[in-house]
Amino acid sequence: MNRLPEMPDEIKRKVCDLARQGLPYREIAEIVGYREETVCKWALRGGIRRQTKGSRPVAKIREMYESGKTTAEIAKAIGCSPNTVANTMRLYGIPVRKVGPRPKCDPMQIDFARTVRKMTWAELGRLLKMDQSSVRRFYERWLLRRLKSRAKDAGNLKRRPKS
Repeated sequence: MNRLPEMPDEIKRKVCDLARQGLPYREIAEIVGYREETVCKWALRGGIRRQTKGSRPVAKIREMYESGKTTAEIAKAIGCSPNTVANTMRLYGIPVRKVGPRPKCDPMQIDFARTVRKMTWAELGRLLKMDQSSVRRFYERWLLRRLKSRAKDAGNLKRRPKS
């Protein structure tokens, strides 16, 4: 049988108070200096229930999303994953915003402009008639996919089947 580590009563009270305020267990664990699992168990023993699908703060999610927050920002605020927020929105029919426009050029052109021409993100944004952060995100995602693909290919070259 697993025993919980001894925790002073004042820290137990602090864990329960912070959990009642809606702070995620991960943040509470950082504050009190114990593991997240330990904090979760002590909060449960203190009468704090975990969030279930039925207790998702739908009104808060709707309000925050309509005020312009992203699913990642909402997730951090309520202490769950962005996927949970997106699934809750879909489940309760909260309309989703459209994703911004994609650059109408090849990512290799952006790569060339950044590395050879030494263009800034602001210059690229003006050139493509887009927000500079959208161009940067598009390029960074493409670059990450490219690097993962290269790493995968390199891994496949190392593992040759036995003849």
